[in-house]
Amino acid sequence: MTRPVVPVSVIMPAYNNAATVRRALSSVAAQSVAPMQVVVVDDGSADESAQRAQSCAALLAPTELVVISQANAGAGAARNAAIALAKGEFLAFLDADDEWLPEKLEHSLAHLAGADILFVSHDMDVQSKVGAVVPMDCAVHFNRARDPFSALMRRGFVATSTVVARRDAVLAAGGFAIHLRAAQDYDLWLRLAQNGRFVVFPGAWTRYHLNDSGITANVEQRRLCSLMVLHRNMVGLYGRSGAWATVILRTAIIHYEAASAHIGRRQLGPALAALLRFPYCLAGTLLLFLRGKSTPGGAECR
Repeated sequence: MTRPVVPVSVIMPAYNNAATVRRALSSVAAQSVAPMQVVVVDDGSADESAQRAQSCAALLAPTELVVISQANAGAGAARNAAIALAKGEFLAFLDADDEWLPEKLEHSLAHLAGADILFVSHDMDVQSKVGAVVPMDCAVHFNRARDPFSALMRRGFVATSTVVARRDAVLAAGGFAIHLRAAQDYDLWLRLAQNGRFVVFPGAWTRYHLNDSGITANVEQRRLCSLMVLHRNMVGLYGRSGAWATVILRTAIIHYEAASAHIGRRQLGPALAALLRFPYCLAGTLLLFLRGKSTPGGAECR
């Protein structure tokens, strides 16, 4: 039975993912509807990621496979390079070490039917290196929220490999901020959410694979970038109920998560340092918010 081809370009950055990229692309090939295009950007890998991806061309048919290589510039730059080559009306994001369940695209496109909906996301399963699977109920945070943007600002509940977005909306928002070495995806979802509606629907249609090599491994870098994302996007809170509480809570969560990550690695000194930085960072953040300023910086919190 021939699968219908849908106007979706799959955006996949790859960095030293030779061991997993075929699994990711196989999950695209197994979709109940076929995306018109997959763009894989090898971000300066030292392994055979690009070659392994290219070997999946026949597997993906009738989907067009485009594989390009670039000097290492980070996942955000790799995604932007893929977006520049995208032909589809919609962009579906999938990291090269994650995978989709077969009806992921079909369900996502159904929820994108409203013209004012800029992107959709859903629940996911998180699989550890030893194979243990933990379900992540992301939709509950969305469904409980009176104001979805404020809820997303307080705590990120949109994972990149779950997102399907309108290409014109992503381009209008400027794509991924390449100066951020972490949280570029969260930053983009917030910018999109300021400009239109989004939906997080139930159903774990993505499996996220944990590893130690990703950007999440650098705790301090993630803390700083998360603060920068808050500073860049808190202007969207003006006029919303509970804006001040959202800024305070988000700043607290950033530092709590950093401390928890350090404690998980038995790094008690850095954990204490993260907690001690909280009052200083909160004061600087609230001052920016009071002045009505949004900044791509974050030097106040270093």
